[in-house]
Amino acid sequence: MSNNRKYTLNENCFDELTPESAYWIGFIIADGCIMQRNKYTYLTRICLANIDKDHILKYQKFIGSNHPLYIDKNNKNAVYSDISSKKLFYSLKKWGVEERKTYSKLSFISKIPDEFKPYFICGIFDGDGSFIVRNKRVKDKRYNRIYNYEQCTISLLSNKSTLEDICSYLQTIGMRYPKITKATKQCRIVYNCRWYSKKDIDIFYSIYKSSPITLDRKMEKITNFLSKKKHFIDKRQFNNKK
Repeated sequence: MSNNRKYTLNENCFDELTPESAYWIGFIIADGCIMQRNKYTYLTRICLANIDKDHILKYQKFIGSNHPLYIDKNNKNAVYSDISSKKLFYSLKKWGVEERKTYSKLSFISKIPDEFKPYFICGIFDGDGSFIVRNKRVKDKRYNRIYNYEQCTISLLSNKSTLEDICSYLQTIGMRYPKITKATKQCRIVYNCRWYSKKDIDIFYSIYKSSPITLDRKMEKITNFLSKKKHFIDKRQFNNKK
């Protein structure tokens, strides 16, 4: 920690991998960036919506920073943390974080040892993943009932190489290797993969809840979903409620 700094900062926080540092490396790759502005200015930035402001505060606690947060001039509903540190910049580069990472075709997880990959993946998920819940109906003609349930999908976004390595690792711990597709038909950079089955959701949840850091609203959403039980509703009763 430099004595010349106006604000505090633990510049050694990414020197070694820990569950916490692996998580934040994944999160920065997904929802942050590093940039060299000039010969003397090396920035690490995380920008999130106001709703996730507490998550940036978790990050600042991890890096030992009391830097102020800033409101995005182009989006008043977003806040960001800007940390100027050459040491932090190069520590993150050592673990695979790149400048202009959006256009990279390299695998961001390739430099992360297997023991820390679960935490890295949780960081990717919190930054560029989603947990989607949809209402579904299945007719059971035998008993004249409709089976109402909620189906969930876990989705990850990244470049193709990163998703291939993530899916290969998750396959070794029992999850299905999903189809990796372009996020949109026009997009040549960002890819997407999804998991639907109960087995895959349960395995992913076991990884997610083992992480020392999670995004509160995503953890709450997943936990609430998994705590519910499927149920039958009488078809006539269901029709009366429509």
